[in-house]
Amino acid sequence: MSKHKNFLHFDQIEQKLVFRISRTFFWIFVTIAGISILAAFIVLIYSIIPPSQSDVVRDPYPSEPTVSLEVSFDEIQTALIPVPSQPIYVESTPQVTKPKEDSFPKYEKPIDSLQLKINLLKDSLGTFIKSSWGITYESQISGYDWFGRPIYTQKAKRGLKSDLEYVLNEYFEPKQEKIKKLEFLINVMQQISAENREKALRFFIKSINDKWKLYQRTMGEYNKAINSIESDYSYRLASAEAEYARAKFEKAELSNKSLISIGSAVVLIALLGLILCFLAIERNTRAVKEFLESQNKSEEK
Repeated sequence: MSKHKNFLHFDQIEQKLVFRISRTFFWIFVTIAGISILAAFIVLIYSIIPPSQSDVVRDPYPSEPTVSLEVSFDEIQTALIPVPSQPIYVESTPQVTKPKEDSFPKYEKPIDSLQLKINLLKDSLGTFIKSSWGITYESQISGYDWFGRPIYTQKAKRGLKSDLEYVLNEYFEPKQEKIKKLEFLINVMQQISAENREKALRFFIKSINDKWKLYQRTMGEYNKAINSIESDYSYRLASAEAEYARAKFEKAELSNKSLISIGSAVVLIALLGLILCFLAIERNTRAVKEFLESQNKSEEK
């Protein structure tokens, strides 16, 4: 009888203390695991949503500069205004000889009507500029012989015709443009005095060269600005792509961690439930065993 009382006393202690504490801890762990699972599900849903990639907009290009290669009649007239000149030292005039017309063989090639007109206009312009139009040769001392007498050689000197041809061929590709420039120059020569014609033609050639240099300098600055815009756009685009890749990697890590958390919480709940099941089975088994022993003893009596 004393054993039965002890069993009942132990059973009451087990029910009131051990199992209550076990159930309390079980529900605490279940609550914590449930909150962890819920948080992990929220993080998992957040990590599944793909990150947004920022749009990189290229800065607008500056307007392309325009530099005109036109020289007006007013500009030429302004350049012809006499300016007080400073006294300069004048050297002796070298001997100038005209080249022989038959000195060099001429190669005749077929030309079209526009080129023929250009040649005729250049010849007409040459009638206004006589002394410095074509190539001239000047004598200069190149050395001395055994008797101390100077040895003269001829040095070719470019004329305005060569400079004008270079300007027309370099800066005005269409032949119609060349014809317009030549007709403009002939018209200018007809309106100014003979002593200013050479100066006017030189001013025209110099103005075209200066404007072309200004155009090249302006285009260089324009291309530099374009390259700067492209470089800045490439840098910002690469930075945006790197930021997008980093965000994708971080979300992938969050997804893995959330899956691990969910799995860990489920395993923890299952493990605690299994432990409590083992305890309940052990208690029930012990109670049945005690009951059977008591029954056997009563039957033997």
